[in-house]
Amino acid sequence: MRMHRSVIAVLAFCLVGLVPFATPSSATAAESAAVAKPTRTVKFEFKSFGGSTYKFYGKVQAAKNKKIILMRAAAKKGNYRPFKTTRTNSRGNYSWKGMRATGYFYVKVPSDARYATSYSQLIHVYRDR
Repeated sequence: MRMHRSVIAVLAFCLVGLVPFATPSSATAAESAAVAKPTRTVKFEFKSFGGSTYKFYGKVQAAKNKKIILMRAAAKKGNYRPFKTTRTNSRGNYSWKGMRATGYFYVKVPSDARYATSYSQLIHVYRDR
């Protein structure tokens, strides 16, 4: 009789330990889809060559051979439109050389399976007169 109770007690403890693995998780598919994706870090730099041309360059975190878009507007609160596109290299670096346009610019990195759409800071390019 005592042996029978001991076996039942051991089985009960084993079952209690396995219950969390057997029950479905509390997060449903809708809840897990609602979890926000992280964004990439986008560095955006400007360099003038003293004349009428300049370049934009920078680096995107975790973006090997990723398409990026340079957005431009004439006014700070204006309508930003795609101006130029390029791809990052194997280290995530990018550049646009020989630029002449003025206005407000930022870089947009489209979303993918792991990251949400990411944006750089805004840069204002103008000519001194």
